[in-house]
Order: sequence, then C-alpha cells, then structure tokens
Amino acid sequence: MLDSFQFEYHDQTFENIDLAEKNLEKKQFESCSFKKCNFSNTLFKYCCFTDCEFIACNLSLTKFTSTSLMNVIFESCKLIGVDWTKIKWPLIKLTSPIKFYQCDLSLGNFFEVNLIDTVFEQCKAHELDLRGADLLGASLCYTDFYKTLFQHCNLSKANFTGAINYLINPLENKIAKAKFSFPDVIGLLKSFDIEIKGLDDN
Repeated sequence: MLDSFQFEYHDQTFENIDLAEKNLEKKQFESCSFKKCNFSNTLFKYCCFTDCEFIACNLSLTKFTSTSLMNVIFESCKLIGVDWTKIKWPLIKLTSPIKFYQCDLSLGNFFEVNLIDTVFEQCKAHELDLRGADLLGASLCYTDFYKTLFQHCNLSKANFTGAINYLINPLENKIAKAKFSFPDVIGLLKSFDIEIKGLDDN
C-alpha cells in the first residue's frame, strides 16, 4: 500500500490497490510495477514515474497534473478520457517517454503533444484529439482510430501497418515516408470528393 508519509519508492510492486478518486502529490516512483490497480479519477500532482509499468490497471479519467512519465509502459490498461496535455513532458526528448500496448485510450486529449517515437500498438483509440501532435516515427500498428482527429499532425515515418478506421487528410498532415496497409490506406482519400471503385470493378 502507498504510505501517505512516504515520497520515494524504488523497485516495488503494487497489486490490486484501489486509490480511485484519491490525491497523490510529490510522489516519486522508480522501477515500480502496478498490476490490476484502480486509479480511476485519481489525481497525481507533481509526481514522477521513471522506468515504471502499469499492467491491467484502470486509469480512466486519471489526472497527471505536472507529473513526469519517463520510460513508462502501459499494457492492457483502461485510460479513457485522460488529458495528456497536463503531463510535464520533457523539453528535450531523446526517447519515447511512454508506450501503450493493448490499451483503451478513447476520448483522450493529445492536442499539440510531442509524441515522437511513441508506441500505440493494438490499442482502442476512439475519438482521440491528436490535432497538432508530433507523431514522427510513432508506431501505431493495429490500433483502431475510429473518429480520432488528425489535423496539422506530423505523421512522417509513422507506422500505421494494420491500423484501422483512421481518417487522415494528406493536405492537412505531414505523411512523408509513413507506412500504411491496404485496405485502410483508403482513409487517406476519404477527405476528397472522389469516387473510389473496388479493385474488381470494371
């Protein structure tokens, strides 16, 4: 259990703890694991997570106010409705600070966030706000981007292999050397007033 009077944690595993709607301030976690924990609507304020992992946790509506995430992995987590713009993102980004695998990120806000080399793999990413985000070199493989907003994004060298339901206007986003797979690559053309006929049409 997290001690309200302890501020630094190293190499610890937290499992099945429930801190929904609680406030945690000025906590530092290094090389810690969180498994099947409930942090829904929890406030992390002025906290720092370094080399940590969250596995099968509920972090829906969690607030990361002025909190740092460095080399943090989220796997099979619920992260619905998180405002990622409140995180204290590094001024100089050398590696991806966060990686998402098989997570539900729906209704999240990444407006104008630096997401260079970030991993979103096999995720449910419905109705995200990615407007103005820098996704240079990001791995977005096999993720469902239903109704996600891509506008004025840098998607150069991003990997959309196996991704579905994205709607990306090439005139409003940078897509040089990005990777797409058929048939969902047709999503690059849906913004234009054109008729797309099937490959087998005569």
